[in-house]
Amino acid sequence: MDEDRMEQENNATEGERYGEAERLAASVKPKRTVNGRIKGTKTRRITSKMRSFASLVAQGKSGREAYRTAYQVQEGREHTVISGASRLMRDARVAALCGEVWERVAENIIDDNVAARRFVMEKLKFHADGDKRDADKLKALEMMGRAIGMFTDKVESKVEEISTEKLKAELESSLHLLGETSYDAPESVQ
Repeated sequence: MDEDRMEQENNATEGERYGEAERLAASVKPKRTVNGRIKGTKTRRITSKMRSFASLVAQGKSGREAYRTAYQVQEGREHTVISGASRLMRDARVAALCGEVWERVAENIIDDNVAARRFVMEKLKFHADGDKRDADKLKALEMMGRAIGMFTDKVESKVEEISTEKLKAELESSLHLLGETSYDAPESVQ
């Protein structure tokens, strides 16, 4: 019986499968405004204060500090500031904007580090090549070597584990040399 019903559904046309209301709903095209947007949907824009808030948060300020600065709240209830900052932090548009700003800040930091390293290395190379005194050349070369990790000291430490029996035996021999005949360990140690 189920096989007959499945065969009928497979053979049914689209009009027979869906109800009249579903067909009408699927055939309705949304109304559009003059500029092509669908009528009835609003796209909420990011305000300049939201951009300022996101920038301040990305610079490392807390949500409260950023809200007070961006929205110029000098006096007022703390609850208002906290709720406003929380609302903005949850807003997807502000979160996306913060993410973009954080990415740019991270890129700038990396670029600054690379540029500073390149500048220092160029200056050291200039001094290593151009200085007249050998001491200055050697110092520049030494600093270049440190910068690339050429002179890292490797410290090897060997940890030897001693069993408690061996430690007891050594302690007894030391006490025997001092003049005592035997060592009776307290019961808590045994």
